[in-house]
Amino acid sequence: MAYNMNWSKVVIESDCLPLVQACRKERVIGEVQMIVSDILTMADGFIHCGFSWVQHQGNQVAHHLAKSFSRGGLPLYWVSNLPHWLKALATKDMFPSAAAPATVAPSLVLERSRL
Repeated sequence: MAYNMNWSKVVIESDCLPLVQACRKERVIGEVQMIVSDILTMADGFIHCGFSWVQHQGNQVAHHLAKSFSRGGLPLYWVSNLPHWLKALATKDMFPSAAAPATVAPSLVLERSRL
């Protein structure tokens, strides 16, 4: 998605620490190393591509997007017209404290790309 939207700098977040470490070239996971190699090849297409570990609780957007996609529940233009439930989850991911802002700009949500 980031490549198709012509983004040049991305940070990919995952709640799978071994995978993040493999993408950072800090460890090798033999069973999925070919997939990691594909990820790193794609990462080379960006000016900057970082990999970051997040706790599972901070990964709700990716979890719900994957679930909605598998059920066919994402509208065709969901990236440019974010569903309200996605904005709410992104706000919760980005600002987990009770003092979170009421809204988040779509550009902030989309910068939080995840594995």
